[in-house]
Amino acid sequence: MMLEKLREVFQNIKGSISRVVLERKLDEKTLDDLFDEFELLLIEADVAVPVVEALRQSLKNKLLGKNVPRKSIEEYITNAIEESLLDILNKNTLDFDKEILNGPRPYIILFLGVNGSGKTTTIAKIAYRLKKMGLDPVIAASDTFRAGAIEQLRKHCNTLGVRLIYQDYGADPAAVAFDAIQHAQAKNKDIVLIDTAGRMQTNKNLMEEMKKIKRVSNPHMTIFVGDALTG
Repeated sequence: MMLEKLREVFQNIKGSISRVVLERKLDEKTLDDLFDEFELLLIEADVAVPVVEALRQSLKNKLLGKNVPRKSIEEYITNAIEESLLDILNKNTLDFDKEILNGPRPYIILFLGVNGSGKTTTIAKIAYRLKKMGLDPVIAASDTFRAGAIEQLRKHCNTLGVRLIYQDYGADPAAVAFDAIQHAQAKNKDIVLIDTAGRMQTNKNLMEEMKKIKRVSNPHMTIFVGDALTG
């Protein structure tokens, strides 16, 4: 549904710009007027405001002052929109495999996010990927709060052949992370993947707990796992 809304908005943008170019020269004011019209539609389609502004500026750079043959206007504008979106999506990209392979040992990754966002499942998928790369990960069960969290990780670890470091429910999550790092150093493991309990930023105590986990583990990478449909 969300992608359909986005597709419709971009089709409308393309059509409007094409019609304007056919009628008159595309100047900055005209393009701004068009974007003012579509800005709200993009935001309603869950596109973040900074992304809308970046898209606006990128399209300006690609369209203003360009001589476009009238017979290929729609194709040119389609390409301009696609390139603008790729420019936004490719900013500050990380080559995960290269970062891991060239990083220190053990390489420590901390996973965090709100409740039910899929942190534990994501950790299992990344552990599988790391194993396929020939690396030897260990997982820290630092979610000592959610019922079944340790059992879920244990099942994944048994399936993957990965060592799980855990303590009882209610234990200090930072201590579990510390134990996992110590184990990785002693056993020459390549990666430590630290699972944590879901939490909202409004819960001060849980946020302080997360700060402690991060302070103790000193991760090389922190991964936020969130809903992909969040605007």
